Amino acid sequence: MTTKRIQAIGICARMTEVGDRAFRFARDLARRYAVPLDIFVFPTSPCEEHERRGRRGENVDLSEQDQVNIERETRFYYDELLEDEDLDVGFRLCLGDEAPELRSCLFDRQFDILVLAYEKRLCPFGEQSIEEFARSMACPVVLVGPGQREEIHLNSPATLWIEGLGLADGAWKPIEDAAAVAAGIVPRMVSRLREERILDLAPEELTDLLESSVVLSENDTRMCGPIRILDLDRTIAVQEQAREGRILLRGMPAVEEARRFVDERLEAYQRLWDGSGCKIDYDL
Repeated sequence: MTTKRIQAIGICARMTEVGDRAFRFARDLARRYAVPLDIFVFPTSPCEEHERRGRRGENVDLSEQDQVNIERETRFYYDELLEDEDLDVGFRLCLGDEAPELRSCLFDRQFDILVLAYEKRLCPFGEQSIEEFARSMACPVVLVGPGQREEIHLNSPATLWIEGLGLADGAWKPIEDAAAVAAGIVPRMVSRLREERILDLAPEELTDLLESSVVLSENDTRMCGPIRILDLDRTIAVQEQAREGRILLRGMPAVEEARRFVDERLEAYQRLWDGSGCKIDYDL
């Protein structure tokens, strides 16, 4: 492990379940080194698509009161997660684009290790994917996730800090592995759907697919889990679970047809709930 002295831990605010896990990791790391925890707040989450703000936020139209409100809301949210009055926590509202803002903060030594919530593979982070951004940073970057997985992904500089990050052998993966999975699962499924209209998926394939595609809608069937409409890089599919436990992925010609299919399926489940004796053929 390198002997560079850690002076601060940074994290981008993300008020989600995955964001909370990332925050706890960063909080515990700041405690470990007895250093400040700096929370960087953007007008919109870096993980959500948005218009370019400019390097210094010149394209952002926020009044001073709006800025105060954003910072206050963020402070209130994280107060409940801190659980430590002695931890030195700072908040910075970043109005510019993610990459230049965070590189400027790194240059100013506002953090030495950056922790990010990893909502899903290939999710946007400013003008890049989150994996591309992490790989481009010269400092250690820790991605907590993806999604509900209890996983940690590290960029190359972070792999020199395994002991200092408190990670055991096998408790982390290189970011390159996550990017490779994301780059492979969607094209593979699209290719299979060209040959077969309905695919049977293994549970791990579903997990990878959900973390690498766009979920356009999700409805609870109340009997067989959720039924989802997915965008697989402009190929539309419906994912559902049959009553016998099969995980199915069904190709659709367009979003409108997918929505009609989902509506009809939900109506069928409602008839089952009502005891009408309706039977669903999942292979049709």
